[in-house]
Amino acid sequence: MGSGVATTASADTFDPNPDPNAAPSTRPAAGPEKEVRAGARPVSGKKPSAGPAWKQVDEGLGTWSVNTRKVQLRNTVTDADGDKSTLTFEVWTVDSGGKPKTKVKIEDNEYGVKVSGYVNSGSAATVSVDPKWLNPNVDYVFHTSAYDGSLYETSWSPWARLRIELPVDLALPAPVYDAPNPGFTTAPNSKQTKPLASGGVTRSTYKAQEQCGPTDKDGRQVCIAATPAKPAESRSTRDVGWCENGAMGAYADRFKECDTRPVTYYLGPEDDPIAKAEFNFTRTLPPGRPGQLHRNPHH
Repeated sequence: MGSGVATTASADTFDPNPDPNAAPSTRPAAGPEKEVRAGARPVSGKKPSAGPAWKQVDEGLGTWSVNTRKVQLRNTVTDADGDKSTLTFEVWTVDSGGKPKTKVKIEDNEYGVKVSGYVNSGSAATVSVDPKWLNPNVDYVFHTSAYDGSLYETSWSPWARLRIELPVDLALPAPVYDAPNPGFTTAPNSKQTKPLASGGVTRSTYKAQEQCGPTDKDGRQVCIAATPAKPAESRSTRDVGWCENGAMGAYADRFKECDTRPVTYYLGPEDDPIAKAEFNFTRTLPPGRPGQLHRNPHH
């Protein structure tokens, strides 16, 4: 794998809009074609490919899905005379119909192409494209032309389609079981910041908000008052069963989260209720399981 002959012309003359189907000799990136030369012309293979991972997707389009920014392009080349040959690789963007639209520079030379080194007839030639030239999640097409040091083939290879699709790493780091608090199996051993904290807000300054239903024909009305939980206590007061002992507050270790808050139901106005019921609602969130809501009625 490597680069073959590069032209000596300035890279500043790169043309992004040549005729994509013009004869390869009109863009002689691999070297000049000799006017008088007997013998057979080399020929590109019919199935250019791209990798890694050298896998085609999109049934019908046959797009080569590349899983790295450093793309490799490959095709075979044959020469009836047994001469060694190079392959020139051109890459283009595509329009909405999948046809070549604009030529993309993949090497800093006049033609913006990669030229392979010489390979034996019947062998595959491969080039690597620097990551700076091609972008992920963009559809490209590419084709090749063969050159044996004197003659170019008369037409380009069939087009092949490629797209860089980088994998997403969703793996979590391995747990460190000797890490300091918070522990894996014990409750937190220090006070925890209030959930949804806001500066200076305490139970004395943040009153419960009521939600009331409609008044019936006798003037009775059901109201619900949700009171914020008390600040979390230190572990010294709730060493055992820290999530099951009903302590008000929100606590978490690496295996469990629990949030216990009181809710009061009133039948009638709060200042003169006909009946009142108080509940402690505890929500637990074990890893990998949805939240569970438990009600612990007081009276």
